[in-house]
Amino acid sequence: MKKLKVEIPNKVVKSIEKLPSPIQEKILEEVVGLSSNYLPDGKRIKKVQGRKNTYRLRIGSYRAIFTIQGEKIFILLVIHRKDLEKKLKDLW
Repeated sequence: MKKLKVEIPNKVVKSIEKLPSPIQEKILEEVVGLSSNYLPDGKRIKKVQGRKNTYRLRIGSYRAIFTIQGEKIFILLVIHRKDLEKKLKDLW
């Protein structure tokens, strides 16, 4: 599996910075790890229903929503799982 470049927009970085430090570290570690392990496995990474090339990454109680375009992974959102469904509806 080839490595892809992970892009994290400033608004996502700012939302991560609002979280407690240990959670920030775990999220960044997992998101950076996506570059070499980005395919859905049914547990940690799942496809977002109804969206092409859009996936969610499970990071404890948080989810990172990302899309794969060409050779890049774009992180769209990092959010607590309880707020996920409402926020996804707002995104699309």
